[in-house]
Amino acid sequence: TTEMNRLGMKLAYHVHDPEMRASAREVHRMLLATRGVGMGLCMDYHWVYRGAGHSHVALEDVVTLYGDRTVSLHLRQSHHKVWTEHLDDGDIDYAHFARQLAQQKFSGPIILEAA
Repeated sequence: TTEMNRLGMKLAYHVHDPEMRASAREVHRMLLATRGVGMGLCMDYHWVYRGAGHSHVALEDVVTLYGDRTVSLHLRQSHHKVWTEHLDDGDIDYAHFARQLAQQKFSGPIILEAA
């Protein structure tokens, strides 16, 4: 990752729901094993939420543990576990996470996804 950083590139880990299964074993293993070597996190709130059994608590845990490594975001919303075409109030409390990102001074790209 040092050479990538020198070239202005960033390596980031992106997950979907399978990596969150079994208590997020794969996510924790990958992110703990790469702490301190420059690998970031492409945070996809909804895949983490969905893979954790639609648990906002598990999503908050991932954000608390690894949010400082977030280099990009994928945002998607759902209502009662069904993806929507709008990023409004729904299953995920994005206002809460926006406050956390502001505290962390997040400035990376945000990718909006619609179903």
